[in-house]
Amino acid sequence: MSYFIARQPILDRNQKLFGYELLFRRGFDNFYDQLVPNPDFATVSVISDSLMQVGLNNFSKSNKSFINFTKNLIVDKVPFLMPMKNLVIEVLEDTIVDDNFINCLKELKNKGFLIAIDDFVMQDNLLPILEFASFVKVDFLLLDKSYRKLVIDKYRRDDIKFIAEKVETREDFENALIYGYDYFQGYFFSKPELISGKKIPENKYVYLELIRECSQEFINFNKVEKILSKDLSLTVKLLKYVNSPFFGFRDKITSIKHALVLLGESEISKWLAIISYVNLSDSRSLEVVRFSLFKGKLLELLATESPLLKKYRDKLFLSGLLSNVETLLQKPAKDILDELSISEDIKRAILKEDKNIIYYMLILLDFYEQGRWEEVDTLLNKIKVFSEVFMNCYLQSINWADDIITIH
Repeated sequence: MSYFIARQPILDRNQKLFGYELLFRRGFDNFYDQLVPNPDFATVSVISDSLMQVGLNNFSKSNKSFINFTKNLIVDKVPFLMPMKNLVIEVLEDTIVDDNFINCLKELKNKGFLIAIDDFVMQDNLLPILEFASFVKVDFLLLDKSYRKLVIDKYRRDDIKFIAEKVETREDFENALIYGYDYFQGYFFSKPELISGKKIPENKYVYLELIRECSQEFINFNKVEKILSKDLSLTVKLLKYVNSPFFGFRDKITSIKHALVLLGESEISKWLAIISYVNLSDSRSLEVVRFSLFKGKLLELLATESPLLKKYRDKLFLSGLLSNVETLLQKPAKDILDELSISEDIKRAILKEDKNIIYYMLILLDFYEQGRWEEVDTLLNKIKVFSEVFMNCYLQSINWADDIITIH
């Protein structure tokens, strides 16, 4: 049985992870909807067959989980089938409110469930349920600046937190901060616009040097050792990684050369790149790092499953890892990639200057995060990977990225 779940981060005012919105789908094909035309029943099946079996915590890691529920599902008390801890029930913007629905929300709130209003733009139909809401998600695409502020001024209460969603640009984010929004969600964080500004601190250049060296076709370990000597903590962190349960070596690895013999150049190169990338971040950027690690690992796993991608395995991992470097360092991606001197096919794919195989795999992940299932299915067919295999890789990548952040 397959399950298809995407997640989009929701961040606090310091850009630290607060929760995820989880997006559900039965599959990439339309056959399920054709057989079961009732969307409410389909959603219940997805929740019961996938989320309840896999576990909510596997997707959100003890953070808040925002899930859309239709009116029918709420009236039918479907939320009571799910674990209450960290669950946030999103009431859809087109919900027609009546007394029975109000009573259902009242019961949920009295039982301790958290309720959010989705895509709020001050619609009359949603005003009666404001008293039950712990979160109000304001659609920034549908409101201009004056109305985005008016929502806060008019409906602010101590027991309501406001989420700016569909935040597309840095200007959107900065304005939302000024207006007083509590949390933020949108493509600015997961699919960033061009950002220029801050210089990279001098102590970060050692990590860029290491990534640059690891991106070469043949890694020069003499150079790597010289780079590592500039920051002893990097060596310590590398040894911590290779001695972790990921590898399960019986004997403790005590040197870079020892690790090289056991793992080989490809694995050592990858782990050095990971350590460097994680260290380029600060505590406010961990969700960007987590997302980048997830993308790199997912592309690497897909390459092992697809006969068409096997020779691109290492390049795909590095491409996924670097795909959000613009947001991480707050410099234009082109400038950063030029500094790294990475291979042209990776650079041109990330910058969307060349529609090569790496570009299409990065686009595949964008399509999945956006819920564009038909495009995802088309690309999976082209690389000869079944949707069930993709989802298994997806889940492995989520857990792997979360574990890397924990180890760091």
